[in-house]
Amino acid sequence: MFNQSQTDYLLQAVAESTLNLLIVEDMSEDIELMVLSLESGGVNFTYDTAQTAAECKKLLENCKYDAVLSDYRLPGFNGLEVLLLMQELQQEIPFILVTGSLGEEAAVECIKAGMTDYVLKGRLFRLPTVLERSIQEFKMRRQQQEAIAQIQRQATREAIVNRIVQAMRETLVLDEVLQTTADQLHEALEISGCAILQPDPQGPIGVRYISKAATAREQLLGVNCQFAQHYRSLLAGGETIAVGDFSTLCPSLQASAEFFGFQAIAIVPLLYQQSFLGGICLYQCERARAWSAEELSLLQVIADRCAIAIHQAALYQQAQTELAERKRAEARVRGIQQQLAAIAANIPGSVYRVVLHPDDTTSMPYMSPGAREVTGLDPTAAMARPELLTDIIHPEDKSLFDSSVAESKTSLQSCDRQYRIVLSSGEVKWVQDIARFSRTANGDIIIDGVALDITDRKQAEEALRQSEQRFRSLIENATDITVILDAKGIFRYISPSVKRILGYAPERAIGRSALEAVHPDDCAAIAQALNKAIENPGVSQPPIEYRVRHRNGKECFLEAVATNLLDDPAVKGIIINCHDITGRKQAEEQLLHDAFHDTLTKLPNRALFADRLEHALRLTKRRKDYFFAVLLLDLDRFKVINESLGHAIGDQLLVAIARRLEACLRVGDTVARLGGDEFAILLEDIDGINEATNIANRLHQKINSPIVLDGHEIFITASTGIALSSSEYLEPTNLLRDADTAMYRAKELGRARHEVFNSSMHAHALRQLQLESDLRRAIESIGGREIEESPNSPKSPKSPLPPLSPDPQFIIHYQPIVSLANGKIAGFEALVRWQHPEGGLVPPGEFIPVAEETGLIVPIGRWVLREACHQIRSWQQLFPNNRLSVSVNLSVKQISQPDLIEYIDLVLAETNLDGSSLKLEITESVLIENPESVTAMLGELRARNIHLCIDDFGTGYSSLSYLHRFPTNTLKIDRSFVSRMGVECDIGKGSIDPTEIVRSIVALSHNLGMDVVAEGVEEAAQLAILRGLDCEYAQGFFFSKPVDSQAAAMLVSQQAENHSI
Repeated sequence: MFNQSQTDYLLQAVAESTLNLLIVEDMSEDIELMVLSLESGGVNFTYDTAQTAAECKKLLENCKYDAVLSDYRLPGFNGLEVLLLMQELQQEIPFILVTGSLGEEAAVECIKAGMTDYVLKGRLFRLPTVLERSIQEFKMRRQQQEAIAQIQRQATREAIVNRIVQAMRETLVLDEVLQTTADQLHEALEISGCAILQPDPQGPIGVRYISKAATAREQLLGVNCQFAQHYRSLLAGGETIAVGDFSTLCPSLQASAEFFGFQAIAIVPLLYQQSFLGGICLYQCERARAWSAEELSLLQVIADRCAIAIHQAALYQQAQTELAERKRAEARVRGIQQQLAAIAANIPGSVYRVVLHPDDTTSMPYMSPGAREVTGLDPTAAMARPELLTDIIHPEDKSLFDSSVAESKTSLQSCDRQYRIVLSSGEVKWVQDIARFSRTANGDIIIDGVALDITDRKQAEEALRQSEQRFRSLIENATDITVILDAKGIFRYISPSVKRILGYAPERAIGRSALEAVHPDDCAAIAQALNKAIENPGVSQPPIEYRVRHRNGKECFLEAVATNLLDDPAVKGIIINCHDITGRKQAEEQLLHDAFHDTLTKLPNRALFADRLEHALRLTKRRKDYFFAVLLLDLDRFKVINESLGHAIGDQLLVAIARRLEACLRVGDTVARLGGDEFAILLEDIDGINEATNIANRLHQKINSPIVLDGHEIFITASTGIALSSSEYLEPTNLLRDADTAMYRAKELGRARHEVFNSSMHAHALRQLQLESDLRRAIESIGGREIEESPNSPKSPKSPLPPLSPDPQFIIHYQPIVSLANGKIAGFEALVRWQHPEGGLVPPGEFIPVAEETGLIVPIGRWVLREACHQIRSWQQLFPNNRLSVSVNLSVKQISQPDLIEYIDLVLAETNLDGSSLKLEITESVLIENPESVTAMLGELRARNIHLCIDDFGTGYSSLSYLHRFPTNTLKIDRSFVSRMGVECDIGKGSIDPTEIVRSIVALSHNLGMDVVAEGVEEAAQLAILRGLDCEYAQGFFFSKPVDSQAAAMLVSQQAENHSI
């Protein structure tokens, strides 16, 4: 892992393009050559040199370098020891071996030890390129490591939070929660101590809890925190206090820090809804410490949770106190109720007299016979047992009854009570009990009263009350506003819901005209509706929509229905029911907006753009001097950003691009998002194509500038097609089509540019479309539907393959691959050709790119693989003494097919072909696009003895790293190198000897245990050079051009007779 200072230095050096290099070399001439090569390569650098191990170690210990260039053989030590010394000193920077020669064992040993790359002294022109690539690879590795470290820090933070939260959940006791929090923070942050601070009711902020393992715990626990008191206003305002230098503080704080041995201190406030509850304090005693942003952020998260816990504990304590008080009050009420119930038990019914004696006894001297009718009790029994009367009082009425008796007993005031009694039959009656109280000289309370049956009256009153309550509840709790106006349109009543809907208090509207609240534009319609209501009493008018202003100034929409009830004595007004339809109106407006706008970028969508484009077309018909242009803009490689950074970043990028496009356009121009990463721009009333291209250039400049999203600096380009208006355009779709054609032409020409549509582009697009259509029919001729059949289809994965088509449009030509050791054919490369039924033989360069782009290369490739395996197996049986193999190319899309291995197994089983007879050729780009999945798939192929070849080696990435990682057998040198072998070149002017390139590739392959096939051999001199370089195989027109299967069989037959091709 790189230390931070080293990493910052290296990244800064690369960014400024000034490299500091260490050159370990004992030959001054070689040092000069290396310096000259780097300078001629345009590298800006400084360097130190070391000739001995001691010098090298001293420089590595005391200096920072971007890379080390070292010879392998040095006085007293070698390049491998320099690499080990760098690793020992944790100098993980690029190490490039610059040596005159490097044996196979030494090369392998250095690669295993971690060598970045090597350059032969005879090929120092490669040094600038190798150095630049190594530096870039270092930057990529460092960025990956930083990302991993960030994830680990986040995981550590979440783990700490989770531990503390879990500890909080395990107890409801606040003391335990806060003590656990202090202990957990102490352990997690490795500090001297963590204290929980809380203010006293009198004001000072004291240390209430401190971690059990804290330094100076006994001294600090319970004392007032001077730091918290000093910064109290800042803490109460939500600020975090972090101090690492006490020298700038006031003397009292310096003295406090010195007394307790503080070297650093941090306090985060405990706040709940702006209420200051204290703080969490971290302190460090043994050493100086700078509090990191991550530590303070973690502390803030924990402080927020602790504040919630403190607040909840206070609420719990308050609830407990209130509950205890309520229980005491209920006990007192129960006691009173029991006393009143005892008194009520002695009160008679009908006309009666009750005496309450000083000794708390009760007697009933008299009860009239009418008591039987009212209470159902025998008066004699009731006088003997007065409690029988209180026993029949309805339980819900006893409290009120008892309270009335107790009050009258004290005040001697008359009372008029109404309550229910329950007869023995279960019948419930209402009783009105009117009594007078008096006191005798000996202290007796005399109660004289009469009890009347008022059941019928109470039932009528209850029915009326419930009816009124239901109506009032309905009106006051309705979601709508209910209004009563008089004949002049003045408010006489307005329901409380007006407060919720419009923000006005109902009473403020009473006495004012209803038209005052209505929008001026709607007053006439409202007045007309009121007049119709007055003219038609008792008839509800049709709903009418109108606007009123909310108290906050916003406009609200109401839908009202008016009914004239002026003649109804219970109402005497015009009833208006007003329903709030503001939400519906806003939804309608939003739906209308959404129908013509993109929800992500808020730009016009395809429908609105087409409408404006159609309007522009109509203008061109009316005005001969009116010109406009349509620009179709598509972001380049947007899919890569979506897949690498995620769709959320992709969406943010689309929004940012939309804003940039808007900023570049004139008033009156239209920019729309048609879908995905495609935008359309309508430039109206322009002078001509020059103005359109100038605007397109301005758009590209704006788009090409970097965009920073969530910490990612993103560079994006766009391809733009321009179609200029003309009288030939009658439909908007034709303009969009031609702009789209021009846009794809811009992508074909390298992207990040614009192209203006012309008629030849349309013709080319039609030709490409026809070619694709013909290609699909050609695939049908080889059973393309069966070949493309999904591996998830109902057919069993191990079921036989469908029979090959007897009349395919595709044919295979075979080019022999010859062993240079014996001159015999070792195998053939299968090359597909298309025999078009009308156009004849179509060159691969025309139809292969179309097949790659459309994905049709997958069924074509499968057919070639199957046909070639059948053919090579046939030749093996025909020529049993020749161990022939066949090489088949696999495209990127074929490699990505999840059932590729399964299909190859089926083909090998069908043809009874051994895996060692099949060689699959893949390009370098396949290896680097998805190395993890490709490595697994290549491993499965090698497990079947299938040989793997890297095709066109040297034209792509050509890195040692992937050659070492992937299980390949063969390198195929691209014909561009072989064809130039033996040609004179001026090395002094920077030219590269192709023969040396081929020699290096052959040596590298042999060192890595791979054989080599040279492509494009056309001359005997080239063949002689390849044999001198120990190249194993070759193919090219020197031996044979690609031929059909019959001619290829003849070649094998002739070889059997002549013992060589």
